[in-house]
Amino acid sequence: MTPVVYKTSDFCKAYGISRQTFDKHVAAGRLNPKRIGKEYRIHRDEAERWFESLPDYEPPNVA
Repeated sequence: MTPVVYKTSDFCKAYGISRQTFDKHVAAGRLNPKRIGKEYRIHRDEAERWFESLPDYEPPNVA
């Protein structure tokens, strides 16, 4: 069952990114978490919007 709201660590684990990458996306304005106390929370809708905004993976052209 997918949570409605992710803690930062759970979001990073679910999407396979590091905390550093998370922080970079937040700083660049591509991910907009809410701060509750000392911890960020990311709503499922925001997580899905962010994920869909990522470019498709293009494998390197190996000759």
